[in-house]
Amino acid sequence: MELFAQKNVLLWLLAVGNLAEKESCFYCVPIEECGKLFGILQQGRSAPFEDIRLLYQSGCNDYRGLFCCGNDPKGLEELELQRPHCGVAESLSPVGSHYIINGEEVKLSARPWMALFLTNSSANGQHFCGGSLITQRFVLSAAHCFTKREYNDLNSVVVRLGEHDVRHARDCQTYWGKEICAPPSEDFAIKRIISHEFFSHSSNYHDIALVELASRVDYKIHIKPICLPLDVESQQLAETLDTFSVAGWGKLNAYAARGSDVLMATDVRRSPRQMCTIKYSMWVKESQICAGNSATTQDSCHGDSGGPLGSIVSYYGRLRFFQFGLVSFGSRDCQHQAVYTNVGAHLPWITENIAG
Repeated sequence: MELFAQKNVLLWLLAVGNLAEKESCFYCVPIEECGKLFGILQQGRSAPFEDIRLLYQSGCNDYRGLFCCGNDPKGLEELELQRPHCGVAESLSPVGSHYIINGEEVKLSARPWMALFLTNSSANGQHFCGGSLITQRFVLSAAHCFTKREYNDLNSVVVRLGEHDVRHARDCQTYWGKEICAPPSEDFAIKRIISHEFFSHSSNYHDIALVELASRVDYKIHIKPICLPLDVESQQLAETLDTFSVAGWGKLNAYAARGSDVLMATDVRRSPRQMCTIKYSMWVKESQICAGNSATTQDSCHGDSGGPLGSIVSYYGRLRFFQFGLVSFGSRDCQHQAVYTNVGAHLPWITENIAG
């Protein structure tokens, strides 16, 4: 008991020890939610001096005993290298917007960052989760997608990029009587699956995973990375935007026997976290986003898990699609508000793991 009290005092002293340096930290978290800092704490006196100093300098300026979990420079650099390509959709459609929302089919190559997870036995188009391409090596998805043994087997699961309609080897759409076709989709073997170490299936906190591909991706018109919120300004958009867009191959309604054959998208409104807290009888934290449509049936559904929740943002002189969340869980009837993992809140974890 005395040791526990001493540890709490130590954490408080560390957290308030250097108030001036962490005023710009947008997401301050308990130390056990930051793998790097928590590992230093567990080492105790045996930790190197530089690590102890890092721990001391990571206290947030709010006296709550929270810590700023900083980004890994190498991982952040890899994400920044995607800037020329990320979030840009050069749709093959000769007319209209790059995006179709409100529960309609997405135009060819309009969301080239979408990833689809299938088992090797899924030749008939069966699939179980979605994700988003973030670099030439990594796909971002939800941790709960890989809790079942058959979905965590690297020899039986593949990642498909550049997909639109799972029924066809080559996807085509007709505009003004002219048939337009996208290049064939590409399947990638998986090198490893990294689920967040603090993911809890009972609470769904930290429902995020990185999937490292066995080979590097070549960017093409139908295969490109999504943009992630790499700075405080873009991360704050998750708290201020009214509407997001979500896409996937999940069920079109809760009673469908299987997922959609074609990539579908809809828009959902951001809701106060209190609404999801009440609806699901659990505390929805800042590391999560509550969004949905109370008056309609437009929502993410079973099979959409891991797919990106985002919006179009002006970034470096172009309109780009930014990912602010990913599909975590919702109601059984696939209506009303659902809970999404806040990607910005987990950026330190993402950069740490893609740098490893």
